[in-house]
Amino acid sequence: MTITAVYKDGKEQAKCVCKECEDHGLKPNEVFVTCMHGDRKAKPEFQNNKTIIQKLHKLGWKIFQKGVVCDVCMAKRKEKKVSKTNVTKIEPNRQPSREQKRDIVLMLQDVYSVEKQCYTKSETDKTVANILENGIMWGWVKEIREDMFGPDGNEDDQLSVGEAHLWIDRADKLTIDLETKIKSFEKQVADMNRTLTGIQACRKEVKGFLDTIQKLAK
Repeated sequence: MTITAVYKDGKEQAKCVCKECEDHGLKPNEVFVTCMHGDRKAKPEFQNNKTIIQKLHKLGWKIFQKGVVCDVCMAKRKEKKVSKTNVTKIEPNRQPSREQKRDIVLMLQDVYSVEKQCYTKSETDKTVANILENGIMWGWVKEIREDMFGPDGNEDDQLSVGEAHLWIDRADKLTIDLETKIKSFEKQVADMNRTLTGIQACRKEVKGFLDTIQKLAK
């Protein structure tokens, strides 16, 4: 592997050297990406290969089993593919190679939590396939994940479902509280209506009594 743990500018970094440049006898391109190492006193080891892969991916670099390939060499690869006139038909039932299977397993070890039985954060079979590239299909990731790791789903999905249940519980409680208050208010309104009816009846009697007195006074 052409990735080594180094300390540059006071930071823990990964030095990535293009293997393809070396194979063609050229001065290899290299890039440094920030990442976490292990214990400084021991042999430095990376704590999360996925971070390195994602950062290299953004720079146009790719990681294969044989080594790292820079953005320049990747562009040359794509040019060669475009220049081919005969397009190779892809068999619908083709299977991943041993190298591709190893790449998938290594990535799943970084992004799948066997303990929680789901992907970490928002990862999915498709995001794993997109990061790895190298002709890897997300269906292959699904098969290996189901066979060796666990079911589908990720932490973000579980969090969203949990929040939804919590919101429903709160809505149910609020609904019950409002219904109770509405019934209490309706009772108060009914009591006030009865009081109003009584006051109106008394007024009518007093008005009749007053009218009678005024007639007698004449």
